[in-house]
Amino acid sequence: MKFIADCMLGKLSRWMRILGFDVIFMKEDDEIILETAEKEKRIILTKDTRMGSRKFKGKIYFVENEEWRKQLKEVLDRFSLWGKIKPFTRCPDCGTPLKIVKKERVRYLVPS
Repeated sequence: MKFIADCMLGKLSRWMRILGFDVIFMKEDDEIILETAEKEKRIILTKDTRMGSRKFKGKIYFVENEEWRKQLKEVLDRFSLWGKIKPFTRCPDCGTPLKIVKKERVRYLVPS
């Protein structure tokens, strides 16, 4: 299951990535978010009720809670994601899957 979170849900998207979910955080306008979601078959997470009034064939979920912890629980409950949590498998900033590498391989890439 892949998601796009709009600009109102930055902390939610970060914490979903920390838990291992594929979430893109987009600050772009609604049309670009809708196009990306349709092209990549992603579910849109938003607090913007006007987003649903646009022509879109995919799924939009309107997050009701204001606080990110409650938002996270809401989304995990709504999409039955509790059993799919794989913490620390994605970069919390960009969502790229993390790889296990030998310490020697990255030794000189890490600042002292």
